[in-house]
Amino acid sequence: MKRTNIVLISLVLLSALGTAVVVDAAPRSQGILATQEPTTSVQVVPRGEMAHNPPFIYYPTSITLTTSNSTPHVGQIFILSGTFSVSNCSSPGLAALELYRSVNDGEYKLFCTLTTQWDGTFSKNLTYNTAATLKYYATVDPGALYKPSQSNTVTISVIKAS
Repeated sequence: MKRTNIVLISLVLLSALGTAVVVDAAPRSQGILATQEPTTSVQVVPRGEMAHNPPFIYYPTSITLTTSNSTPHVGQIFILSGTFSVSNCSSPGLAALELYRSVNDGEYKLFCTLTTQWDGTFSKNLTYNTAATLKYYATVDPGALYKPSQSNTVTISVIKAS
């Protein structure tokens, strides 16, 4: 490949698994995308083939969501907690999660964002000031190397104190 008058910019993205993706940006007809495993060979795919033949593997992810109390009283603290995990990885690193909430079977809306600990765990202390049925789920879009995922839905029935 002739490299005269080509400006190459290399970007290295490191994942929690230690995989490096090297991207060389060049004019469209001469672009290169290479994936390099830490101790193995490099695969080169011409830019025109990227959409049909992705040069890297998307690692599956999952999120589990639980609650400390599914029937708290009005104003009582309950904890939503869970784990973000990446297949074949014991410590997925920090990940940004979005927590969505539905009140009384209404539309789900973004409630807040959370950051996991290095081991993938997360938690959030919550209260609700009126009797209601709350439903929560979490999502993550961890980037170019991981498949996005959505947690199970947790239902909380906030009840009036007797």
